[in-house]
Amino acid sequence: MKNSIEKEIRIIESLLKKNRSKSPSFKVAIVSTPRCGSTMFCDTLEKTELFGWPEEWFHDHFIKAYESVLQKKFDYKDYLDLITKKTTTDNGLFSANFHVNHYIYFKERGIDLLDLDFDKVFYLQRNDKISQAISLTIARITGQWTQHQPPANTVTEIDVSHSSIINNLHEIMLYEEFYQENLKHYVNREYGYESFTKNSGDFLDILTQCKVPISEKHQFYTSLKIQRNQLNDLIRSKLFMRLGITG
Repeated sequence: MKNSIEKEIRIIESLLKKNRSKSPSFKVAIVSTPRCGSTMFCDTLEKTELFGWPEEWFHDHFIKAYESVLQKKFDYKDYLDLITKKTTTDNGLFSANFHVNHYIYFKERGIDLLDLDFDKVFYLQRNDKISQAISLTIARITGQWTQHQPPANTVTEIDVSHSSIINNLHEIMLYEEFYQENLKHYVNREYGYESFTKNSGDFLDILTQCKVPISEKHQFYTSLKIQRNQLNDLIRSKLFMRLGITG
């Protein structure tokens, strides 16, 4: 258990050691689905040092890390107090990235994450859902969610079954439909993976909407790289052939 949440444990420990504590005056939520590029999207924003720390604070890994470090059962109010006051940047901005499934998890336990009164809510989506499903399938097999994270398992084409891709595509579409029916009306603007990875327009737009002053040092930059490679393309091609899809 501890190895699987080692990163989150280090983050919770670092927050507890922080002396500074600042209550947010502006709160931002970035809603997304797995493998749509939200980690890269949030990394670019966090690097401005004026956008809080838009981590996946409501991922179950953080919940388990909180319980492990503090040696107690998860307390939502206490946890919320910790992440908001310790990750808000000097300009008063707090941010969080949560997937639709994180929202559903808390909602089923009587907690609505959007009751946090976010000043801005954005949705990040990936138009190419097939590639998203392939990426999700590979990540679940390898245990590698970013290129900085070493894979727990190696993967070849034969390890990635077409049925598992379809199952993951179904899961993504269910989240998308839930978003459309339950969350879309909260959202101020939607952004696309395919757009933000090609130019800095979306990056600058979101800073403007959140009243973050833009200067020359606020460039679109991330240390993360797109993980799609030849294996993804080969799997996609073989899947399309099997399904009789051309083009």
